[in-house]
Amino acid sequence: MGIIDYFENMEFGRKSGEEEQMRLYDFQIKEDEKRKELLFDPETEISDSDWEEMKKELDRLRQGEEWDNFFRHAIAMKILFPERARDLNLNEKDWEEMIKQLNQYCQNKDWWAFSWRAMAMKILFPEKARELNLNEQAWQGMKEQLDQDRQNKYWVGFSWQAMTMKILFPEKVRELNLDKEDWQGMKERLYQYRQNKNWRDFSWQAMTMKILAAYKVEITNGGIECTMHQSNFHEPKTPRPERRKF
Repeated sequence: MGIIDYFENMEFGRKSGEEEQMRLYDFQIKEDEKRKELLFDPETEISDSDWEEMKKELDRLRQGEEWDNFFRHAIAMKILFPERARDLNLNEKDWEEMIKQLNQYCQNKDWWAFSWRAMAMKILFPEKARELNLNEQAWQGMKEQLDQDRQNKYWVGFSWQAMTMKILFPEKVRELNLDKEDWQGMKERLYQYRQNKNWRDFSWQAMTMKILAAYKVEITNGGIECTMHQSNFHEPKTPRPERRKF
């Protein structure tokens, strides 16, 4: 089952658990240990041929007017490579289609769908982000969804929900509490999608991993900027011996 189909058919349970109290020093050490596990560099993981296949899929979705999948695929591509955002050719009609659905999700208190749509709109149209209604009620609804996914080990849904929450509420990112088990499940799915040549789900999973692995995420006019842990992706170069003239 692909990511898109999985999201549309998944069922959720509730999570209950106790929050562990710890000293600030211990917390910082555990945060550093977690970051070592969240390693993902799109420049090395995503090849040029991968990108070309993703562009073909986006064109197919636009021609077929599959708008929901089109927006999913568009934000995946824009997040992975914001410098190539012009390839997406977004316009006012795209925005109008998105705002209609967002308003309906809010009225129905469908926070899973609301979080996805709000994230897409904030990334694809950053200049209109103030028109989104992001409040504490929305955060609490998203948090319950995240807890349910973790309890039931629905890692595809979990990665998606965590990503949207990090983008929409960056000031609350520590409340996500990502761990090694979460990350390993996401990596296994990425490799499976590549092996099966499932480029739509491949791009989606890769996008979530880049955002969750980022040290800092910012919404810009280019779409989104992720500050990665560069020292983790590349081994430090050994200094060349200094030559002296005698």
